[in-house]
Amino acid sequence: MTNVNLPLYILAALGLLLWHGSGTAQIINDPTRPPGAVSSADNEPEQARAPVLQSVLITPTHRAAIINGQRVELGGRYGEARVLKITETEVVLRSVAGTEVLKMYPNVDKALKGAERLPTRPSTARGRSSKG
Repeated sequence: MTNVNLPLYILAALGLLLWHGSGTAQIINDPTRPPGAVSSADNEPEQARAPVLQSVLITPTHRAAIINGQRVELGGRYGEARVLKITETEVVLRSVAGTEVLKMYPNVDKALKGAERLPTRPSTARGRSSKG
């Protein structure tokens, strides 16, 4: 091997490594994608998902909700269901199957903090003292 051909061999080896590496590249998941989010690049079969309330948009004159990424207006339709009610924390859908309530935070129960610890006020009935 002569010194004249050495750069040629290095260039060929480098090109072979780059070509081979591009053929075995892996698909990298997006680290900024929210958990459970499905992108169009996923090769999973499309399945019917239960409706999930993602956001509520309320103004003095307008109410809308985002359900599974789709914006629906009050009185509008989501699939076969009609949107009956939109509040800050829930949306009510009615279809031929029945009424369904979608909650913004389905696993959170609201409770008053310390409600069981509220002291009861003792009865202070003041009677009239009779001096006699």
